[in-house]
Amino acid sequence: MTPSQQSRMLKCLGSLVVAMTIGAVLLSISEPSLPPANRQARAASTLALADGLIRQIRTDPNVAEGRWHQIVLHAREAAASGRSMKLAATIHSSPYHFLVTRTGGLLAGPSWHSQSPAGVPTDAVHIWVEPAGEGQVLPSVVERVLLGLVDALMTRCAIDREAIHSAAGSEIPLVGGQAEPLRPG
Repeated sequence: MTPSQQSRMLKCLGSLVVAMTIGAVLLSISEPSLPPANRQARAASTLALADGLIRQIRTDPNVAEGRWHQIVLHAREAAASGRSMKLAATIHSSPYHFLVTRTGGLLAGPSWHSQSPAGVPTDAVHIWVEPAGEGQVLPSVVERVLLGLVDALMTRCAIDREAIHSAAGSEIPLVGGQAEPLRPG
């Protein structure tokens, strides 16, 4: 192969790599505009995974008896990274026991698995809910996951409803009129 042929081949391969990278970036940006069938399938899959984790919490033998007495919900924009995928990557260094993403994903952090405190108060299970946006209610799938998680924790840890509150600066508006927004307690 002559030097000019090698140069053309390298230019061609370089152009191909650049074009594929740009295409991948455009696809990742346009992900929210998936066809409705794909969005529904993805939502159903996410919800099934969350339901599985919630069922596991209800029967988890590793939950320390009498360890948890309250639930604190966090939803401050300042804590938001903006992308659910970024949240999934940061759960391992998260100061929360659980993360609920705006797509209905549910992630358990290492502090839950080790049954160790994740903030103040130290006898509380701390849940971070990815904000829906300023003044917006949570999407129904997120509300379903959050309420399922809270119910499982209340049942498994014998936590009273009065011991569930939002952290300072967080207000979590629920849809469907099922409950008043959870305000700082």
